[in-house]
This record gives sequence, C-alpha cells and structure tokens, in this order.
Amino acid sequence: MTNELLQLPISALSGMIAERRLSSEELVKACFERISEREATIKAWAHLDPDLALEQARRRDAEAPKGPLHGVPVGVKDVIDTRDMPTRRGTSIYADRRPGVDATCVARLREKGAVILGKTTTTEFATWTPSDTTNPHNSSHTPGGSSSGSAAAVAAGMVPLALGTQTVGSTIRPAAFCGVIGMKPSFGFVPMAGVNVTSQRLDTIGLFAKKPEDLAYLYAELGPSPESGPTPDLELVRVIETPWWDKADQNARSALARSWLALTAAGLRVEAAELPAGFEEIPELQNLIAHYDIANNLRQDYVLHASQFSDNLGTRMEEGLAIGPRSYGEALRRVDVLRAMLPRVLGSGEAIVMPAATGAAPSGIDWTGDPVFCQPWSMFGNPAATVPAHIDAATGLPVGVQLVGRFGDDQLVLRLAQTLHAALNEE
Repeated sequence: MTNELLQLPISALSGMIAERRLSSEELVKACFERISEREATIKAWAHLDPDLALEQARRRDAEAPKGPLHGVPVGVKDVIDTRDMPTRRGTSIYADRRPGVDATCVARLREKGAVILGKTTTTEFATWTPSDTTNPHNSSHTPGGSSSGSAAAVAAGMVPLALGTQTVGSTIRPAAFCGVIGMKPSFGFVPMAGVNVTSQRLDTIGLFAKKPEDLAYLYAELGPSPESGPTPDLELVRVIETPWWDKADQNARSALARSWLALTAAGLRVEAAELPAGFEEIPELQNLIAHYDIANNLRQDYVLHASQFSDNLGTRMEEGLAIGPRSYGEALRRVDVLRAMLPRVLGSGEAIVMPAATGAAPSGIDWTGDPVFCQPWSMFGNPAATVPAHIDAATGLPVGVQLVGRFGDDQLVLRLAQTLHAALNEE
C-alpha cells in the first residue's frame, strides 16, 4: 500500500486529503516507511526528524485545506534555510547551524500547507565535492549534483516533491540522472532569500517531481502569479545538438532522437537548428563567472576555516580568488553579446530540445558529471526542464532531455514537458 500511495499524482493525493479520505499523517508515515527501506543505500537525507514531520502533518490534518499542496510532504535541499531544522550546507563548518527563520520559498510552502519532511543532501556548499548519496537506479553510480539528495529522494519514492538549487547544472543534471522531472525556473522568478549564495548572477531554486503535472503544482506555489502575463502558444520546437555534441554519448543521442519522434507524433512542429556562432565560448565564460562568484561569496568561510574545506573546493577557491575584476567584467560583457543572439533560435512561442547531460550517470560517486549542456541556460537565466527519455540498457540508468524556453516562458516549458512526457509514455 505504501508504494502504491507514493506513486499517486499530487492531484490525487491533494483530493484525498481534502476529502478526508487520506490524512497528511498517513502520507508522511508512508514516506518514512519508504525511507526506512532505501535510505541505508541511497543516503539522500542530511536531516530527518520523524516526530517533527508528524507534528506538522497533524496540524495540517486539523486545518482546512489551503491549496493543492496542503498536507503534502516536500524535501528541502540542505542549503535552503529552515527555521526548525539545521541547514548545514554540506560542510562540517556549519554542523551546528540552525537558522531560526525559513527561506522565502520554504515559508511560501508552509503558508500553503505543505509539510517539510526533512533536509536533502548537497555537495559541499552546493559546489563540486559530492556527498555520499547514490543513484536510486544503480547505487554504483552518481545521482548527480549538487542537488543530489532532492533528485534521489524523489526518484526513490521517499517524498513526492523536493526543492534544490542550480548554479551551473545542479538541478537539471541530477534530475536527468535519476529519471525524474526537474526544472530551473527563469532567473529571479522564485525568491532566493534564505538560500546559501554561491553566485548572485546564476543561482536559482530547482524543483523536482515524478511527473510534470506534479511539478506544475509546486511551481504554482513558488513562482510568479498567473497575472504576471500570458504565455504564448507553442508553435515551434527546435532540436539542437549544440557545439558540444561530441560530448554526447549514444544514450544522450538516442534520448534526443526519441524525443523528436515523440513530439512530432504529438502534432508539434519540430525542426533541427544550431546555436549561433560564439556559443562555443559559453562553458569557459560560465566557469569563470561561477568560480569568481563562488570564491568571493565563500571567502570569509575560507579565511576562517580553510582546513575544513575539501581539497577539491580549496583548489577551486584559489583559482576563483585569482580571477581579477577586469576578466570578470569582460566575461559579463561577452555574455551580454551572446544573450542578444538568442532570439535567432528562441523566439515567442518557441522552445529548444537538447541533451540534459552527456549521457547516463557516470560510474562512481566521486564526480557528479559534466554540466556542459546546462551551462547556457544557467548563464542566460532561461527556464529549463528535463524529462526522462531513454534507458541505458547496460546499467538500467535513465537518460533525460532538456527543454528550454525564452526568459519568462516558464509555463510554456512546463506545458512542453507534459506533452513530451505523455508522448514518450504512449509509445
């Protein structure tokens, strides 16, 4: 019964809770039962307090429903502040940190009646050094990062929804590796107050769910109101191999080809396209900007606690601190030039489909994978989502594709994710 319950869509869970056919307490207990079955291998959680979660659930059961997420458990990445749970940021430096105030995104979820189930694992400071989290589909492989625990927990059926973050590829890549729906909204559309800052120019909240429709409910409670403006109808999907196509393995290529066929069968207009000349510079530019921002935002922690930084992050801190403001400024100006070229391939009513990652999750958990296919959209701030589109026969690992819209066209991306997910599952 537990597994069946946790496979239900949010619309069904919400309706059952509203009609008193299911209690939030029962749903939370089901989550903890699933966690007890799989957590020893997957290690998706940085902090769990069953008594606290059940206390929240009982309060929800005593209230009138506040919306579709009322009584629904949500996992929260351990760089996002929670007033009643520690936020350790994936580092021993903050082992005892208890913020006392919710991040804005968490506060919004509580206001809508959601239950914060616990804190999911992250790489160190949401950067490069992984946690011990494994991929739910094959524990000898990485779940991706830095939102490792959020993707793994949703994929393993431990929690219906989760929050993460993305600076480079920290939502799209782990969602693709774990076979769930992930979304990076348009930059700034979900407030970042109360979230550990790695790059003020790149950081966004990330969203995870099993189905696109479930993710749409989560986005609706966190993103801009519908009155913020109409979304154009989807008229054209451009399939783009990108300048980094040589990094895409056969799994990534098969996922893209299958998505093209599925979207065409769904009645959408689909055509091949290329990114404008100059976009091959994006990884280098984005790496420079991210390294500079991360190093300067973590500078005080590094000065005071360098011995508690991993060797990996310590080396990258030194690299970032060595970047001068002139190089940083030149990179930002070049990004603006490239951003101005985007309308050539991404206009009103248009979307891009491209790889989400270089293939299935790499073997081992000491590396979270190459984020190259995510880098343009983190840098430009466009909304992006990933949908599972293929299975690697050798490992059983899922492979996702990435959907991208114009800045602000988040609803268009969500609708395309629903269309593609449905089309792929009708084959």
